[in-house]
Amino acid sequence: MDRLKQLIFPQKCKCCFKLAQADNLCRRCRAELAKEKRESLTVEIKFEFVDKEFKDLLAATDIVVTRSGSNAIFEFWSLNIPMLLVPLPSNASRGEQSSNAQNFQSKGFAEILPDKDLSKEGLLTKQIDKMYQNLDSYRANIKNSDLKFTSNEQLYQEIVNDQTI
Repeated sequence: MDRLKQLIFPQKCKCCFKLAQADNLCRRCRAELAKEKRESLTVEIKFEFVDKEFKDLLAATDIVVTRSGSNAIFEFWSLNIPMLLVPLPSNASRGEQSSNAQNFQSKGFAEILPDKDLSKEGLLTKQIDKMYQNLDSYRANIKNSDLKFTSNEQLYQEIVNDQTI
């Protein structure tokens, strides 16, 4: 994970050096650096399988680009990660992904990029840049949402005791 950070963010944090360890950046500096270097720096890391590293990868994630299936979007919601949702087109699904995406966008958790627009030059990068400018807003919307997060223990108790929490 440290090597991944060094590849993506090799500079020291300028505004909060005393608050962060030398090899870390605050979110503001990370967003600024990413925006400055996005066109000149391409980091592509491929994994055949991710096991123990998955939690580290998610912890380092500011925004995720994903389809809008229920499992995926609620996992990212529970981790307070804003999403750029690319729902499956209606001819490839029953339409639930579009509904999920519209719901999350209306709550301020995500933005939508239609599948047909993925190939338009520069649009994906433009959407990601737009989201980085409002990253704190997306995270606040997720954190302050009225959706109920139920832990495994709470769910177990509800099932065993046949009581609604």
